[in-house]
Amino acid sequence: MIIESVLATVVGEVFSYLVEQAGVADQIRSLVGRDPQRLAFKLALTKAYTQFSNYYPDLVETFFDEHFLKKAAPLLARCLLPTYLPAPSEFANLWAEQFGAAINDQHKVRASLAASDFLHYLENELRN
Repeated sequence: MIIESVLATVVGEVFSYLVEQAGVADQIRSLVGRDPQRLAFKLALTKAYTQFSNYYPDLVETFFDEHFLKKAAPLLARCLLPTYLPAPSEFANLWAEQFGAAINDQHKVRASLAASDFLHYLENELRN
């Protein structure tokens, strides 16, 4: 299971991506690290990930692991931009790219379903 420090790193990756797209004031807030949005996102991500790991313990180490979540930071960042939400298939395709031909369509379908649940958990936590 991913530990707190790893999720903090993923949150950092997400906000680094967002900072690239933002103005100077947002960059300063983000660099200072006292950005309330960052703290709220970290809490939401932690809760969503915990819920995901309860339902998909087998995928925590093979799908939604530290390496993948860091790579998926741009997709996760889009969860904070409701006009451009990521699709579960984007997560599944990104995951499958890591393994090339070793991943078949059945794996992609399961990964897409799991990503759909994860996005649902995250969306609910972000609304809270």
